[in-house]
Amino acid sequence: MLLKSAFWDYPELCDEKNLADFLRKNEENSVRYNWAVSRLLEGARVKDILVFLSWGEIESALSIVKISEEQRRKWIRLLEVYAAQRK
Repeated sequence: MLLKSAFWDYPELCDEKNLADFLRKNEENSVRYNWAVSRLLEGARVKDILVFLSWGEIESALSIVKISEEQRRKWIRLLEVYAAQRK
């Protein structure tokens, strides 16, 4: 798993178990949780992100987290394609 691209400056979060624990522990702390989700959406690979977040969670996060417009457009398009494939 290549989490280093998203969490290069937080080596402890490059570990899959540590990141899963961090997300779970901070679900109620929206600031910390949204920070981690935005880092994932900005820098991690789609297949790695899907280990931690569902498509629905990603869709919900897009209206909340701060990410670049380029990445936002990418995720919106991915969600459209994914929704079309489910039908």
